[in-house]
Amino acid sequence: MTDAARLVQRVREDLREIDDQIREHPYPDALMEGEVSLDALRAFPGHQYHIITSDLRSFALLVQRFGDAPSRDFLMGILDGERKGLDGLLVMARKLGMSEEDLKGYEVSAEGFAYTTFMAWQALYASAAEFVIGILVNFAAWGHNCGRMSAALRKSYGFSEDETVFLDAFANMPSFEEPALAIIQDGLDQRSRSRGGSSAARDCSRPTRGCSGTPWPRPRRPHEAAVKPAQLSPRELRQKIRAGAWRRPTAGCCRNFAQANLVVVPKALAHEFLLFCQRNPEPCPLLEVTEAGDPEPKILAPGADLRTDLPKYRVYKSGALEGEVPDLLSIWRDDLVGFLLGCSFTFEWALQEAGVPLRHIEEGRNVPMYVTGRDCRPAGRFAGPLVVSMRPIPSQLVSQAAEVTARFPLAHGEPVHIGDPGALGIADLGRPEFGDPVSIRPDEIPVFWACGVTPQAVAMRAKPELMITQAPGHMLITDRRHEELSDIGEQLREL
Repeated sequence: MTDAARLVQRVREDLREIDDQIREHPYPDALMEGEVSLDALRAFPGHQYHIITSDLRSFALLVQRFGDAPSRDFLMGILDGERKGLDGLLVMARKLGMSEEDLKGYEVSAEGFAYTTFMAWQALYASAAEFVIGILVNFAAWGHNCGRMSAALRKSYGFSEDETVFLDAFANMPSFEEPALAIIQDGLDQRSRSRGGSSAARDCSRPTRGCSGTPWPRPRRPHEAAVKPAQLSPRELRQKIRAGAWRRPTAGCCRNFAQANLVVVPKALAHEFLLFCQRNPEPCPLLEVTEAGDPEPKILAPGADLRTDLPKYRVYKSGALEGEVPDLLSIWRDDLVGFLLGCSFTFEWALQEAGVPLRHIEEGRNVPMYVTGRDCRPAGRFAGPLVVSMRPIPSQLVSQAAEVTARFPLAHGEPVHIGDPGALGIADLGRPEFGDPVSIRPDEIPVFWACGVTPQAVAMRAKPELMITQAPGHMLITDRRHEELSDIGEQLREL
């Protein structure tokens, strides 16, 4: 890992609490429920117009300042994206009855001015590396919320895809991690040369606000221990989730412990779904089935509660996604049966220990997942396409990655496909149906594993009366270590 990658990883860890707060902002949820009035909704394009028009000037200044530097193409790309974003914003505003004159005259809040003032200050005084690290670290949470808002506006306010293009552009933008890291590394190298020796590198390991040398704010409260999610026990993380203190994807959490997908269906459908799992063991490796009405997974995590101990859930009714919820307490029924399926997050620690890099963890993103053109074997009303997760793997490590993951048949096992995504019917790796896009480097090959999100794609086609799943990437952390999975498989076969 380069110095730049380590620096970005450290900044993301330092800002994780703030990032969580941004991702869990209640505004998109209120939009999904149709609770935001049109007058209140007009505040979004009103503020964004001020932000974009101000940022256009700031980014143009940055391009002028660094016109001969390696960062110029990157900054030009951002500037061009902002110009296109303005066009999409005007379409969104027209849907809300706002003309460009209305946007120009909109009264912007103090917070809106504070953001653009800081960006303008960076354009004047920050180095290219300092500016880029701020954009890189902030973007994932912003894009996540743009995706939430876009889905909510289409569902609850009648927006078309053309009218949410502003939001969709940010939500689906391909990763720019690799060129950003190159710019940050160049900045670190320049500072190291100017100061001399390793002490300069250590000074640069703390990101600063522009050239002032003021440390970035550390969101950790004074009484909080610097415990990383990988170091927590499964019980500790489940307690944080139950208390509402963790709503992020669980990739990288609770090192060496298995994770599980969740599918909940009424008892009347449980037999058919059980058959579906048995006929499709790659996407649906069955780990445990609960008794009807009992939310405790007694084999995988005794004492846990399937209603509260996953960070986020999805509720499907008659094939339509009703929304995402933080718990199931208000909708749990006595006839609901929980199915826990193996998850590829389980084998990621083994991949890392074998020296295989995982881009979504490096970039602080959810793993990308794609609906393929391959159909699963049907069982009763349950039928639909296979969903796969993708990890870009250096070409010289592909065989090793396949060998490592083959040891985890209850966590999807070996890859279902290596190489050309078109062979799976995937048109664009930059636009996953679930999760986030990640960067793919020239020496890397996309490798695809069957994915436990498959039941969600099946739900959309089969249209069961009710199906509840985890939100993609938001798993149950079990008390079972990776090596115990084969023992669980033996227990299930004996039942």
